[in-house]
Amino acid sequence: MSTCFLNYSNNAYVYLVEEGDSLRFALRFITLRRIVDGVRTYFVNNNYNSTYIMGGDNGDLVKPTIEIRPSGIAVVRDNFENGLNSHIWLTRKIEPGRLTFLNLDGISAARIEIHEGDRREVNESSKATERDELLEQKALQLPVGVNVWYAFSFYFPPDFPLLDNRTVFAQWKQKDERASPFLSLRYQKGELFCRVAGDEINKKFRLPQLRELRGQWHRIKMNYLLNPNLTGRVRCKLDGEEFVNYEGELGHSSLGPSTYFKMGLYRDQIETPQTICLAQYRRGPTEKDCEI
Repeated sequence: MSTCFLNYSNNAYVYLVEEGDSLRFALRFITLRRIVDGVRTYFVNNNYNSTYIMGGDNGDLVKPTIEIRPSGIAVVRDNFENGLNSHIWLTRKIEPGRLTFLNLDGISAARIEIHEGDRREVNESSKATERDELLEQKALQLPVGVNVWYAFSFYFPPDFPLLDNRTVFAQWKQKDERASPFLSLRYQKGELFCRVAGDEINKKFRLPQLRELRGQWHRIKMNYLLNPNLTGRVRCKLDGEEFVNYEGELGHSSLGPSTYFKMGLYRDQIETPQTICLAQYRRGPTEKDCEI
């Protein structure tokens, strides 16, 4: 076994390199991670010219959850089979007890429930908002100027309340906690739409036809490029059908040069509880990286 170092996202990480099969890698990873105090432990698979970060805390570590391509863009996969993967997600935007894990129709999923007052904030327009969202880990957040694909499956229960209230279930933001997202997916009064935003743009893209989305799994693929000069392009597909194909102004000039992703439920404050299930998360530089 040998040790090498790689600098990624301005952090020095320790990588453990060993020849052998995946199971031996996984077992050695568990043992050595316990020995190295305060440093996340990774290993390199030289055969594929890529770096793997293994996820989970039990013995089921054969499949990689994160692959750092030579381009520097991390390909991220999470099937939620082993609960929360702390290499991928932060939970500081979720009230304790609101995040659980289950198998729904044969699909491992994260279940997020929101109640009145969860992570309550008051925005610039003096409206009270609340949220329960999974937040992308800081080490995985991307700079502007990167062409990236995101994908995940979502499920609204059959009794999901169809309210005339702002409800966001996925959002992409520039680096500012209180800023509006430059991209978001919303579900309001039974209608799903994508909002594209920036200094001079606030545009909504709707599905060609209104249809019932509750009670079944659906899959979103989102592709965007946000340039430093506040131009960009956006493509979005629902169940393989493209309903957003936009190129033009994008993003906010007052915000930072990096982006991050959240998914769950964010809304204007109301009394009614709501629930969403999320599964089969993917992120990478190509649409192929979004395959299940």
